Amino acid sequence: MHWQKLIRNSVLILFFGIGIFPGCGDDFNECSTDGIPKYFDVFDLEAQHTRGDAFSFELLSNGSSVIFENYRGVHILPNVNLYGSVEEHSFFYDMSWANFAMAATLVPAGYGGSETEMLTGLDIMTVNDYDADHPAGSNVNDISSVRIGARNFTIDEYVSQKENLLIQIEDLPYVIRPNTAPQIDSNIQFMVTLELSTGEAYTATTGEIIIIEN
Repeated sequence: MHWQKLIRNSVLILFFGIGIFPGCGDDFNECSTDGIPKYFDVFDLEAQHTRGDAFSFELLSNGSSVIFENYRGVHILPNVNLYGSVEEHSFFYDMSWANFAMAATLVPAGYGGSETEMLTGLDIMTVNDYDADHPAGSNVNDISSVRIGARNFTIDEYVSQKENLLIQIEDLPYVIRPNTAPQIDSNIQFMVTLELSTGEAYTATTGEIIIIEN
């Protein structure tokens, strides 16, 4: 009937036109991108061992044991300062379908990336004796890979791809994994250094875990 269609259309206008939609909350700004910081600037670095695969993982605490096959690698996460925000929209924009469509996908803080920083160096050093060719204090870049989802890149290859590009939020975190299990000391600890085009360099050391060969 005509009146039923009119009521249905009125409800749709209320939900979609004005933006009154179930599930919108204030904690993560789901209903508006206003005020979400757009850019980030690296100021520090964290590095932690992880277990898992390309799609899910858990952080490992000091003293944990993990089979090498299940060792995901070192989770390298720059600490960042966030700044800049999305341009404020008008009242009429906020009541439009466009605003609802934008809000359907959460915008992460720092989504605009870094305005000045490019990756120029990524190094991983073993604190313990790793194998015959890599005693304590050695750089292990040559036997390690950067993991991007299910794909692996040599560290040099990855850095060369990124060194002329500003760091983006989707680049983080970096994950580095040795290609072979330790052969001398199963107690493993790594020191990671991140170098940026701005001349900044940040170093972080993981906790110590036990990696068991398969």
